[in-house]
Amino acid sequence: MAPSQIAAREIDAAAAINVSDAYVRETPPTKNVTAAFMQLRNDSSLLRKLVRVESELTERVELHKTSHRNGMMSMQQVDEIAIYAHNQEQLKPGGYHIMLFDLQEPLIQGNKITLRLVFDDNSTTEIDVPV
Repeated sequence: MAPSQIAAREIDAAAAINVSDAYVRETPPTKNVTAAFMQLRNDSSLLRKLVRVESELTERVELHKTSHRNGMMSMQQVDEIAIYAHNQEQLKPGGYHIMLFDLQEPLIQGNKITLRLVFDDNSTTEIDVPV
């Protein structure tokens, strides 16, 4: 095995993924559900997968994908979001995104929340996300 292959395997997914442009939507009045969006850039030569997101504000956080078929839009929970080698995945409205359900408190514009991103190798990274 070449030294560069060994070095690439030693870097965990959290270190290889650059997170940018993250934001979470303010919760509407009387609602306790919202969505978070961001760009995930994989700077490694390996496929990386986001498999879970955690938040202290709720126990229920899910990865979702919005699909469009026959003029209808639907949202499905997914097990993972792949971020291919030397590529990026945009989590955005109408595509992949993070859903936060049963929030303990409203999210108000101008505040920040902390999300913990968990990758398929169990490495994690915490990010502060503006509302």
